[in-house]
Amino acid sequence: MDVVFTLSTLFFDHDQVIVSGLGVFTTEIEKAYIHPVEHSFSPEFKKIKFRADANVQDDLLEKKIGTASAKEAISDFVEKVQKGLKAGQKVQLKNIGYLYVHHTGEIILEQDRSFNYVKKNFGLQGFIQEPVKKIVPSEKPVTAAVEEKKKSRSLVLIVLWVVAIILAGVAFWQAENISSLFESKQPIAQTADNQDSKETKNNAEIAKVAVDTAVTKESEIVDSSSLVTTSDSAQQTVDNKDENEEVIAKN
Repeated sequence: MDVVFTLSTLFFDHDQVIVSGLGVFTTEIEKAYIHPVEHSFSPEFKKIKFRADANVQDDLLEKKIGTASAKEAISDFVEKVQKGLKAGQKVQLKNIGYLYVHHTGEIILEQDRSFNYVKKNFGLQGFIQEPVKKIVPSEKPVTAAVEEKKKSRSLVLIVLWVVAIILAGVAFWQAENISSLFESKQPIAQTADNQDSKETKNNAEIAKVAVDTAVTKESEIVDSSSLVTTSDSAQQTVDNKDENEEVIAKN
């Protein structure tokens, strides 16, 4: 029968457990705690203390074991612990801690804090949370960053200047080509204008000649008409004269 294991299970539900012939184990609750400097977190914990007293008697542990040989097993356990303490040894109680004799002669329990007897926190361990560190950039990286930024700006300016020069060259080249193109086309345009002027002048002269010819012909036609009219009038006069002479002769 494992007396130490049975003893440890009693700490979950009891604030005091007596081991007859050895002493009294008492428990108390430590509240959860956050250390402001170490940034460590400790969950709610059941702290166990021990007070040596060979005269105390209690049957709680014996009843928990529940066998006929429980009393004898407890007695053997107590004898073994006392023998180790007298030898100056640390006696281990699994999941509870170590019993040892302090230099003052008092028996002290050094508790194993890796095991928590608070049921709701069973298995919950403490931990250390690293504080959030404020990142302060050093001057050197900042200077390097500024220099890098200046280099980037200088590079951009150089690129812009190169692009501007190229664009100016292209614009100048295009202007020269356009100017030469206009100059080459201007004589052709002038020649065409001269030809048009000559053709217009020739057409005007031809039209003038045609008009003069028409006027001349019209004058000739008018003159011919006048001659015909005059001839007819003379003939009519002759005829009238003959008729008059015939009338006179008849009379």
